[in-house]
Amino acid sequence: MNLDEIREAALAAARAAYAPQVIEIPGWEDGQTIQVVIRRVDMQPIILRSFGNPVLAALERSRGEAPDTGADLPPEEMAEAQRQVPDFLRAVCRQALVAPTWDEFEAVGGLTLDQMIAITEQAAGRIQELSSFRSE
Repeated sequence: MNLDEIREAALAAARAAYAPQVIEIPGWEDGQTIQVVIRRVDMQPIILRSFGNPVLAALERSRGEAPDTGADLPPEEMAEAQRQVPDFLRAVCRQALVAPTWDEFEAVGGLTLDQMIAITEQAAGRIQELSSFRSE
């Protein structure tokens, strides 16, 4: 394989990984779903830049999943991390949403917590898969 073939193969893989995809998320009424278009989001910069590792444990707890590694956070650190979860979800959704965009949803009232969680899970994979970013 020559340099141009390697470059093109790598770029093709990246285009495929970040291609927009249609997903269903919960609607505003019980049993309702809506479709949105999202793209993959690299979670590591958002986590490390904005929130730190306690957010991962808080997300896992909010989903009813115990952290798979590491010690439990002291109650005051867990409470702080849980307060940061909505900001974390908004940051991911702002980057992930292609159609409608984050700003378009905000203009008509915004998204619910369940909707933001669904988008985050699809844009970055299951929360458990993010535990590799947590330091010991």
